[in-house]
Amino acid sequence: MIATPSLEAAVEHHRAGRLAEARRLYQAILSANPDQPDALHLLGLLCQQSGDLSNALELIDKATQAAPEQPLFHVSLGAIQEAVGNPEGAVLSYQRALHLKPGYFEALFSLGNALAALGRHAEARDCFLQARLLRPDLPSVWLNLGNAYRPLGETQLALECYQEAVRLKPDYVEALNNLALMEQFHGDPLKAIELYRRAISHRPDYYQAHANLGGVLHLLGRDTEAVASYRQALVLHPNSAETWANLAPSLADLGLLDEALNACRKSIHLAPDARLTLANLTYVHLLRGETEEAIQAARRLITLHPERVTDHSNYLLALHYSPSIPPETIFAEHRAWNERHALPLRPSRPKRPSVKDAGRRLRIGYVSADFRRHSVAFFLRPLLAAHDRREVEVFCYADNLKRDDFTAEFRLLSDHWRDSSRLTDEELADQIRRDEIDILVDLAGHTSGNRLLVFARKPAPLQITWLGYPNTTGLDTIDYRITDSWADPPGQTEPHHSERLLRLPKTFLCYGPDSAPPLQTPQGPFTFGCFNNLAKINEPLIDLWARILIAAPGSRLLLKGKGLREQSIRDRYSKAFEERSVDSSRLAFLPYLPDHERLMVYNQVDVALDTFPYHGTTTTCDALLMGVPVVTLAGRTHVSRVGVSLLEQSGLGEWVAKTPDEYVALAVRAAGRGRAATRQTLLGSSLTDNTGFASDMERAYREIWKTFLSSCG
Repeated sequence: MIATPSLEAAVEHHRAGRLAEARRLYQAILSANPDQPDALHLLGLLCQQSGDLSNALELIDKATQAAPEQPLFHVSLGAIQEAVGNPEGAVLSYQRALHLKPGYFEALFSLGNALAALGRHAEARDCFLQARLLRPDLPSVWLNLGNAYRPLGETQLALECYQEAVRLKPDYVEALNNLALMEQFHGDPLKAIELYRRAISHRPDYYQAHANLGGVLHLLGRDTEAVASYRQALVLHPNSAETWANLAPSLADLGLLDEALNACRKSIHLAPDARLTLANLTYVHLLRGETEEAIQAARRLITLHPERVTDHSNYLLALHYSPSIPPETIFAEHRAWNERHALPLRPSRPKRPSVKDAGRRLRIGYVSADFRRHSVAFFLRPLLAAHDRREVEVFCYADNLKRDDFTAEFRLLSDHWRDSSRLTDEELADQIRRDEIDILVDLAGHTSGNRLLVFARKPAPLQITWLGYPNTTGLDTIDYRITDSWADPPGQTEPHHSERLLRLPKTFLCYGPDSAPPLQTPQGPFTFGCFNNLAKINEPLIDLWARILIAAPGSRLLLKGKGLREQSIRDRYSKAFEERSVDSSRLAFLPYLPDHERLMVYNQVDVALDTFPYHGTTTTCDALLMGVPVVTLAGRTHVSRVGVSLLEQSGLGEWVAKTPDEYVALAVRAAGRGRAATRQTLLGSSLTDNTGFASDMERAYREIWKTFLSSCG
């Protein structure tokens, strides 16, 4: 008779890594006694160790049936259930173990992980809190507790947990990474960079830290470094759809738009319907001037992910670039955004002023992510500099992570500076309520970095949108939109607005450049120029430009844009003009230029051609500052009438065309007589009169404040 092998001998082989011999002995034991619980359990663990999860699950399940009073067996069963994708079953197994052995650390810790996987973060937090009492010296407990706090919005507690995990284990790369994430989104992004690099120094092949480092570098505008980090992450994990998608905007911001599109395509191949993939594809298509493709990607994105507020706003912005979408459709889409995202946040009792004094100093809050060198800054800075502090008290709610010399200047121009970049929408709304703002001004509309969900909460009695977006917001909680009679002729555009139109007596903008380089007479052939972003250039517009070049022999067209660094994009425009009988030799291209060169390049241009239907704003003002007249085509909505307002206010209304044929004729006539504008024309106009403009704005604020108080009873 052959003796049954001892369990101790099998375990010894198992511990020594002699798995084949251990397996043979376990099986021999079970041949003699099929219900031997320890052998079932240990053979199951060996199968799990070997990657045979199906047999592992069957064996350990039999072990729990054979010895249901053993808490260890239930913990092991839970681990296998998690491994095969059954977190619900794992939760039940861990709970059974805790029922059998209250305070069982391994069961508490594992239960917390399983609950977190199910999104039951509050329950997971409670498990980790109990586990921490049992093992306060274990870094992984602090890490997982921090991970449970994060989705619950307990950012400070999460931060403290990660800090303690790192204190206990300075080379704990997962804790360093998560601590960096907290700093990136809720603290100091520069400190986040340091922490990611510390994690990488401890583990150079730690993919997640490389990828996250790329993200924070991109947020800070350090895209060359960001691209390097993303590329290293992809060396380690080449099939990460998320990293390919994140690489795309950093490449695009460097003007590497062919590579950016290729990165998007690789991401799409790996994850066709991923939100991030489609969002960044939309961005890249717009920079490439591929407007219809951008709209198509954005529309697909909000169909698949209707809850994504920012993506829905990006879709609305993209619609304005298309020459074929009527304003009625665009307005309906804005109202749909309001119904989906804003209406559920509207308070039942909007805030009322604590002091109902029509003549007191008004507290004005400006909300923007563009308190920096940005097109918005060239129009906001003149207003803040000229505000009468006896009339208004200025609060700036700054949402920008990128900060520069303009940011420092805006801080000096405000009475109260609030860094809102780390505040949630609800936290920012609470801050605005505490500041007792009378009139809150949105400067972004549906552009990047907007805080429209703060305005949806109605934290101020009166709310206005101005400057940063060429259309309605669609929100019921924004009361007015600031404009003028040129950009929005009375009775013409009201049906396309959810806000009441507040028309200033002269201009709705005041331009204040930071420099005015010397003017030079263009050399060489007569040059038309357009420096608007490529998304504003469309087929009907190219038709008009081709007609102009044909009717003005010897002239040329100079285009400037970020995408024009790429030969493929230059070739696309060359082909479009050649198809319209214009030789490509009459085209000249410039890529994106640094800010200090932005104005100087106008010295190469005789006449600027505005885009349609999406007019330029800063580009038009820059051209006029450099003595270059601008031909614009008036449309029937604000987005296609901004150029009308700018030129009329500059005393250059003769450059406004009412029809496409007149647009062509104005440009052709200009080619026969040379430059006709001067810098003095602009500088002597209401468009650069910041004192007068500030006075008009303050009177408008006072007027709507009085109207509001009278309605309060």
